[in-house]
Amino acid sequence: MKKIIALTLALLMSLSCFSLISFAEETETTGHLTEVPEGYIGIYTPDDLDNIKLDLSGKYILMNDITFEDSDYINGGSFYNSGKGWEPIGTYSNKFRGILDGNGYAVRNLYINDSSCDYIGLFGYVLSGTIKNLILINAKIIGKMYVGGIAGYFSGTSVIFNCFVDGLVSGDSYVGGFCGYQGIPDSVTENCYNIISTSINTSTVNGNNYVGGFTGKMESSHTTYDYQRRAYSKISKIEYCINQGNISAADDHAGGFCGLGSGSYFQYRGEHFCAEVINSYNIGVISAPYYAGGIGGYSARELLIESCYSVGSFEPSKNFDGIAVNSLRSGFLYYLDESGSEIPSEIGTPKSSDQMKKQTTYEGWDFNTIWTMDGRADYPYPELRDVPLVLPEDLTHKHEYTSEVTKEATHLEEGETTYTCECGDSYTEAIAKLEGHTYTSEVTKEATHLEEGETTYTCACGDSYAEAISKLTGHTYKEVVTEPTCTTKGYTTYTCACGDSYVSDYVGVSEHSYFSTITTPSTHLTEGIKTYVCSGCGNEYTEKIAKNPQHTYTTSKVIKPTCTDKGYTSHYCECGDSYNDNYTSATGHKYSGQTCVNCGKKCSCNCHKTGFMGFIWKIINFFNKLFKTNKTCSCGVKHY
Repeated sequence: MKKIIALTLALLMSLSCFSLISFAEETETTGHLTEVPEGYIGIYTPDDLDNIKLDLSGKYILMNDITFEDSDYINGGSFYNSGKGWEPIGTYSNKFRGILDGNGYAVRNLYINDSSCDYIGLFGYVLSGTIKNLILINAKIIGKMYVGGIAGYFSGTSVIFNCFVDGLVSGDSYVGGFCGYQGIPDSVTENCYNIISTSINTSTVNGNNYVGGFTGKMESSHTTYDYQRRAYSKISKIEYCINQGNISAADDHAGGFCGLGSGSYFQYRGEHFCAEVINSYNIGVISAPYYAGGIGGYSARELLIESCYSVGSFEPSKNFDGIAVNSLRSGFLYYLDESGSEIPSEIGTPKSSDQMKKQTTYEGWDFNTIWTMDGRADYPYPELRDVPLVLPEDLTHKHEYTSEVTKEATHLEEGETTYTCECGDSYTEAIAKLEGHTYTSEVTKEATHLEEGETTYTCACGDSYAEAISKLTGHTYKEVVTEPTCTTKGYTTYTCACGDSYVSDYVGVSEHSYFSTITTPSTHLTEGIKTYVCSGCGNEYTEKIAKNPQHTYTTSKVIKPTCTDKGYTSHYCECGDSYNDNYTSATGHKYSGQTCVNCGKKCSCNCHKTGFMGFIWKIINFFNKLFKTNKTCSCGVKHY
């Protein structure tokens, strides 16, 4: 979409990072910078912030939260100012033209109460300046005309981006959560732009006329369009922003982003604009008797509103519109209307809550790089991918840091203390170098009553020296422990280097530690024996094992089968008892001719007789073998 950079928002408990759009290479940062960039001046205290007035063209960066206390604003306090509180930076006659980088830190409890004065805010008047990465928490800002949380008057080639305002902003006319007036007046003739981008307003903003969540009035006067470069000579813009604050005008002109939006006198050919609100949305309550809208209160001339929506509640009144009044140059705009009253709308399309929760409703929107419907689980409408929504419950967190020395200081190098909050935010502070050497000590020789010891002190630079450790006043005994056994006591021997020694700390004899083995197994006729032997001293004793109540068959014999008898296994007990099992079938006779080759028994059939009948049987057997008829002899034996 655009060049993205990330900034840790210190005030948010659950939303720790904002993704930003960069307009200059120098703005690319991620999280809190821990060192002041070259060319910048670090802001650490409220007084440092006030001292920006000494050089309104300088570059400044917050290095921690700036917190104003109640005591600062009472009589005698540093910022009492006759009860008016903070005196804005920059005036109509002496404008701020520099850079303030909030570095993701917050200015807390800013207080201004000067309803008789114009150009009221943290900054009074900014001309071609940059305010970025800044958070205002619990601000209370009251003025007359041109009143804003960040700047009363914001003009020329100026940029506000990645900022957040929470609190109350109130005045008479031209009142905005960020700036009372945003634009480029006639007096600025050079090519320039004025932009508020990737920012959130949650502050309550009220006044009589021209009241907006971001700016009371935005305009670009007497602009021209360069047709060769296809660019405007001057433009004011609000983009990628969210208004969550309630906006009200007692008389007229109230809008979620601008009370009054105006382009002005330019060479017009086709659709060209010089004031724009793009890719932004409102969820705050907007109210005014006349000219009120969810995005803009009223468009005096050429204000472009595109790809925006409003779901904030409203009270219909004269000249009210869900988006803006009298702005015909617009596109892809939607607003929530559950009333069914068919409020007349010059621009924008009313949708029910169910319709607003469906991505298909938002015709022409970029849900790949700009918008998403997968943001907070508790918010059902589209969100900007790079500007996370912040709900009121997210603003309760206040940093409580714990410190840890993460690097010890020496006389050669600075040390470092790291401060860490449970939310993950952290910063570091340098610890000044020590004056003189920084020694670490080590006992390199132990002292005894015979000799001195020695401690060596060494610095990281290599310098070292040694100090003697006085001899001890008595013997220096070393201990040797002898463990007890099952026959002897244990004890500790104390021996000094001089040869002196003594024995004490006796420990009683330990119990025998026996292991057992069965030396004679038991049977059902005789008892067995188990022998116990001590592993420490060898002492032993035996105990009997009771007879086995059942036979103990310890031997066996395999009887092979014969031609006529089965085989089996016989098992014998020492008492003479036995039994057979594992029977196998008899093998049967195997004849070779008329005689069995296993047992020698002869068969009594006629096939082996002599004479004429014997001759006949031999012929029959020959043909049986030849044709494999497998005939069985009358004696039941196969002889072939």
